[in-house]
Amino acid sequence: PGSSMEAKFMNRSHHWVEYRRYVRLCPPDLQDGAQLAMVLRDVCSYEVAAEVLGNLDPKALLQGSVGPAEPQSKNSQLRARVAAGSYTQDGSRIEVRVSMGGDQYFLA
Repeated sequence: PGSSMEAKFMNRSHHWVEYRRYVRLCPPDLQDGAQLAMVLRDVCSYEVAAEVLGNLDPKALLQGSVGPAEPQSKNSQLRARVAAGSYTQDGSRIEVRVSMGGDQYFLA
């Protein structure tokens, strides 16, 4: 079956991974009005994500000055998956723009 697309994909295997995106929107900064956000993408529970995001400073994360956590701990692995950036709000619409490494992400 040279032209059948079903035959070409019949022997391929797929690995489906489900994950969640946890977003922390910080209150506007009193000094400069910056609206900072952090996003964690992982399969972890809400409680674990809340602990990780609650213990990070988004300004320090943006500047790259967050020190490493305990080596090989679950939280240090999750901290490595946190992206920081900013958000804007227009009525009920919230747009989040974060970066991780050289990649930019947009959530609305």
